[in-house]
Amino acid sequence: MLPSLFITCFGHFEVRQFGQVVALCHNRSGQTILRYLVAQPGYCASVDSLMDALWPEDSPQVARRKLQIAISALRRSLNIDYSSDPGGGYVLCKDQFYLLNPAAEIRTDVDEFLSLWQAAKQASGNEILHLYA
Repeated sequence: MLPSLFITCFGHFEVRQFGQVVALCHNRSGQTILRYLVAQPGYCASVDSLMDALWPEDSPQVARRKLQIAISALRRSLNIDYSSDPGGGYVLCKDQFYLLNPAAEIRTDVDEFLSLWQAAKQASGNEILHLYA
């Protein structure tokens, strides 16, 4: 089982596992892919959308190779100290889509903010102030 990840998007982007900051790959495209996936519904994006977003000027073959290299670097940094089957870990590829593994608990500060905001909209009295705080 994969340890849970907490991803901070507001302010300085970072990933934490067991409360410790995960050193993300030095590959900027790998980091961008993670940010992109976190911003997508279901933490999922098609291969084509990633290639179009990151390498719009490159041929499909070149863009696909760059994508594979970036994903590999991202996987290595996220899966550190965790051995997984090939194609496993935090970043999966299924049916031409890259996604964050749904078996792993992934929480973000954005999700927490939206959850508290929704709860405050339905609350009353002092509870509203507590939730907004």
